[in-house]
Amino acid sequence: MKTMILIVLIFTSACCLAISQKLIDGAAKYDIAVENLEKIESDIRSAYRSVEYWSEILDKNKNNQYASDDIKKLEQGRIDEANKQIRDLTVQYNTTKETIEKLEPIKKKYDKQKIREEDKEKHRAGFLNTIGTFGFPLSVFVLIFWLSARRSKKYQQLLKKNMTV
Repeated sequence: MKTMILIVLIFTSACCLAISQKLIDGAAKYDIAVENLEKIESDIRSAYRSVEYWSEILDKNKNNQYASDDIKKLEQGRIDEANKQIRDLTVQYNTTKETIEKLEPIKKKYDKQKIREEDKEKHRAGFLNTIGTFGFPLSVFVLIFWLSARRSKKYQQLLKKNMTV
């Protein structure tokens, strides 16, 4: 009965202190959002480089009398495409940034709970180590003491039987 109560208490405490699935999911979403944000930032930098590149070529061709108007229009079109891409990426960036800000408290709770669980695991390991270090020799000592006390009682009983006879 005592063992069953102990098992129930250990199971209950483990379940109550475990990291909830909501925190785990929130932390995973946060990590994904941070990765997406980094990718968007990289894409924005690339789009800006593209705009700079095509602007330089367009400037050169504007001063070049041999460049055709079609080439200038093509280059201007690429600049416009890159600017549109920058605007779209900026919208995505802002949306992702808002998502990260919403998920940040959940991520902090998750990190705090994870640290708490790691500390708890360290304490549990230390406790089990202590029990292993002192428990086994103590158990052997108690067993030897118990066996010697039992043997002593047997000899006392035999001695009493022999004296009465």
